[in-house]
Amino acid sequence: MDMDNVAVRVVNLSKCFKLYSHPWHRMAEWVSLGQVQRHEDFWALRSVTFHLERGECLGIIGPNGAGKTTLLKILTRALYPTAGSFEVKGQTVSLLELGTGFNLQLTGTQNIFTSARLLGFSDEYVKDRLEAIVKFAELGDFMDRPIQIYSSGMFVRLAFSLFACLEPDVYIVDEALAVGDASFQKKCMDKINEMRQSGVTILFVSHDLWRVEALCNRAIYLNHGLIQASGSTDVVIKHYLDDLEAQAAQEAGIRSEEESPSLENGASQAPPKAVIPQFEMYADSPLKVRRLWICDEHQKMKSEFQSEESFEVVLEYECTEAIKQPIFRVVFALPDERRVSVVGWHPGENDLQPGTGLIRWRVEGGVLYPRKYVLHTSISTWDGVVYDTHYDIGKLLIQADHPGPILRITDDLAACLQYTVHHES
Repeated sequence: MDMDNVAVRVVNLSKCFKLYSHPWHRMAEWVSLGQVQRHEDFWALRSVTFHLERGECLGIIGPNGAGKTTLLKILTRALYPTAGSFEVKGQTVSLLELGTGFNLQLTGTQNIFTSARLLGFSDEYVKDRLEAIVKFAELGDFMDRPIQIYSSGMFVRLAFSLFACLEPDVYIVDEALAVGDASFQKKCMDKINEMRQSGVTILFVSHDLWRVEALCNRAIYLNHGLIQASGSTDVVIKHYLDDLEAQAAQEAGIRSEEESPSLENGASQAPPKAVIPQFEMYADSPLKVRRLWICDEHQKMKSEFQSEESFEVVLEYECTEAIKQPIFRVVFALPDERRVSVVGWHPGENDLQPGTGLIRWRVEGGVLYPRKYVLHTSISTWDGVVYDTHYDIGKLLIQADHPGPILRITDDLAACLQYTVHHES
């Protein structure tokens, strides 16, 4: 490893917070000069170690409360570690500092200069980039109005536009972008990808695993302050999803026969339950997946088929406003998250109209090698705006005496299975 090329180095980093059940307990400790202990130790981070070379993009994933934000706050020196060391080389900008130095009484343009000063950039430096910042924000006349009248989305536009155009050496971005509208989110992702290609080192924290996999070349999975997995994004995401599945199974317990009546060969007569958004950022999306199931040619729901049997994948969606040319995908992946193939549908040149609808993909027998498959689904547009996504929304078992080989192919409509599709609205 070339240490001169390391942009971020973290060694055995730990952070402990003192938790008090009552405010007076803190005072009791202070008065007793530490002789009386009235707190509990909470370790937000424990012995976290990793390094990031210049130009790399590291995805940081994990559940809420895993320690992700604490780690980033230490790297931006907003918090001091309890133990361990870290080094961040070069100018660092973080969206944890969203709105740093913003004054509600000042205009958008004025706030650009005051915030940049606090981040260590000169007025001359900002003047050279002001036109690009204003153009990226797309706020028009609002740039010359007090930001106290801005919506949350406009606030994010201003802050991200400033940070994106400052050309830092290290860029730290978190879920703050989820506040923006879908088209601006896509614009932000394009900008982050452009920064990465130009050599900026990026730490990207997100619950959107599709974007983590698309943007990052490495990832770490944090849980309870510990690194549970580190390495390539697909392997780390697989580890995270396995833990989520195990936790969900433990919480749900074993379903009774009455709750999930089953028939032979994995068939079921119970209608699938409507799903809730898997990621919070899609909770208010105008286009969402309602449910997905697999059935045979007689419309009997089942998940196990012989290799020569045909089957249908059925997706039900809900749309609350007209959407321009959305793309529906269902990805067939192996349990180790290698994507094997995909089925897809879009309404052509027409907008998708409000209402509920069904998309039925009939997959011919003999086109999938006998294996266990995990199904993922997403709704997006050609230019990358994502409306909804669900990992592990279904399972499929193709059976035969002699399984064939598996080759990984890309998640693209050109790499589809042999199928027919029917849309019902």
